[in-house]
Amino acid sequence: MPHQFGFGMEELKANLTLMSSLVNHQVQQAVNSLTRASSNIYKEIKLKDDEIDAFDELLQVQCENMFALQQPIANDLRFVITSLMINNQLERCGNISVSIANRTKKINAHKNLILESGIVDMAKEAHKMISQVIEAFLNSNLELANNVIVKDDKVDEQNSLVGASKNINFLCPALRDEIF
Repeated sequence: MPHQFGFGMEELKANLTLMSSLVNHQVQQAVNSLTRASSNIYKEIKLKDDEIDAFDELLQVQCENMFALQQPIANDLRFVITSLMINNQLERCGNISVSIANRTKKINAHKNLILESGIVDMAKEAHKMISQVIEAFLNSNLELANNVIVKDDKVDEQNSLVGASKNINFLCPALRDEIF
């Protein structure tokens, strides 16, 4: 049985890696849409979201099967539980990417406000963090994980600055679909 369990863990790791790659590409497309919104980018992101949703379901089933059939313990249990949590957040990132692309195509005429606000820089940093945190998890790299935590605090600070931006009073309603 341990041989089968090891195979299941490797398969879970491989699928999580594939899903994170899809999400990473999708987030990159959403970041790109901030500066050059188009319906083509939105359509591509929306199509990828269906793939990500399928991976979400696959990973949930894999983890449920591991719990039910193989009863992981210690490190294996932590890996499966963390994989479920990461899966959930990756799927959420995919959904947020769709939302960003949808909203940015509506404010395409106001790209200069987006650029001035600092949102693009913040989005690029968040995109890098997704890759780094997945790498840290899959390779058990505590130092990289801690670096991501520090970067997350910096992105939170940037978010506060964006909120204080003179253009935010226009951008917020635009991004919430309250204008146009």
